[in-house]
Amino acid sequence: MPKVTLNKNAPLDEAARKVYGFFSSGISDEKACKIMGYTRTTHYRRINHPDSFTLAELRTLYREAKLPDEVFMRMIREEQKS
Repeated sequence: MPKVTLNKNAPLDEAARKVYGFFSSGISDEKACKIMGYTRTTHYRRINHPDSFTLAELRTLYREAKLPDEVFMRMIREEQKS
């Protein structure tokens, strides 16, 4: 049986993937790349590794997707579990 490792950032990454998927769902990859200001290679890298978003890219995503503040904050902040 293969070894399984749990990633503590998985919920954060999943939230970022959902938001990025919502943003890019109604537009072509080319248009998403133009709005975000990067190449297609970087576009797919962000989909596969959402932890590599820069602050400027997150701000652009927030503005273009018209996210509510609580969704954006949930995407970038790790909740402390007590």
